Amino acid sequence: MADPHNRFSVIIYDIERNSIEEFAVPGKSIPNPHLAHMLLEDIPRIGGVAGDLICPDRDGRWVLIDRDSGKIKWVLHLSDSEWPHDILHVDGGFIVTDYGSGGFTSLYVCI
Repeated sequence: MADPHNRFSVIIYDIERNSIEEFAVPGKSIPNPHLAHMLLEDIPRIGGVAGDLICPDRDGRWVLIDRDSGKIKWVLHLSDSEWPHDILHVDGGFIVTDYGSGGFTSLYVCI
């Protein structure tokens, strides 16, 4: 889950362990993350491993968070992004959405 208004965090509810993990996203400007994803497979090009978290941060970027350490492993910043919303990995890159670009828009970013 993601909490963009109160905790500014990605929150994982582990039903099997009956536990909660929380990862605050960096930044101060934008109320994010609205959406967050856990990687289901490794993405070697960005240093992502299954279990890492990917989401927009509060500084207008998309970030990959190491689930073990909570540290940022990778950052995507597009110079014209205003309010990053979502990011999905596809073969060859990512599809990102940005609410600040005149509404809900999609962009394919090759990495």
